[in-house]
Amino acid sequence: MTSNRQAPADDDDPLLWSEDAAKRAHLARSTWSYYKHKNLLPPPDDPDDEHQGTDVSKYRRRPRWRASTVDAFVANRLGRGHRSDLRKKKADRRERDAAALAEPTPEVAPALQAWLEANHTAVLEVAEALSDWREDLVAASSTPELLAEAIDAAGAAVYGRGPSKALASAVVRAMGLALGHSPQSKPIGLDPDSEVSQALVRHRHLRDEFNRLDTRKLDYS
Repeated sequence: MTSNRQAPADDDDPLLWSEDAAKRAHLARSTWSYYKHKNLLPPPDDPDDEHQGTDVSKYRRRPRWRASTVDAFVANRLGRGHRSDLRKKKADRRERDAAALAEPTPEVAPALQAWLEANHTAVLEVAEALSDWREDLVAASSTPELLAEAIDAAGAAVYGRGPSKALASAVVRAMGLALGHSPQSKPIGLDPDSEVSQALVRHRHLRDEFNRLDTRKLDYS
């Protein structure tokens, strides 16, 4: 019988389940799981693949990673380097976005309000396509964390909202990252016949129009 060799406990360098490892890596749980599926994560320190004579079907395969392994993964990811500056920018942007969401509707310029109402259906179509193709877009992106966050924000802004600046700005930011219009990303390869590719190309004008009309712009960097 092959013994189950689990990594010894270490309070200074604990073993983390996927949800805790994702949190420590400042990634969404779904992004961590997707990276695991694509074999983009470091090998687990506690693979949990044997159970010494116990029916394995009773257990879910839940690998664990040392905290130090997760930290090294974050620090050494190819082409990304340390993420402290990016995390600070994300936090700053969330504060600015929250302040923008708190703005009363009358402060939206009449021309922008008219545009929001006229293009609401198109904005929703783009938001839905981004959400449906999230994993493929994130996997192909040069800035996967930023794109995942932008798509999630766009999806969250859809629910319970009619035409709004908050919804349009979230969708526009995600479009920019997906199409490579953001200075922080490079154009990503999309199947030209895919639903998301057709939706983004068909509605790419929304980004330029919104930015032209939005006189109180959020920081998209």
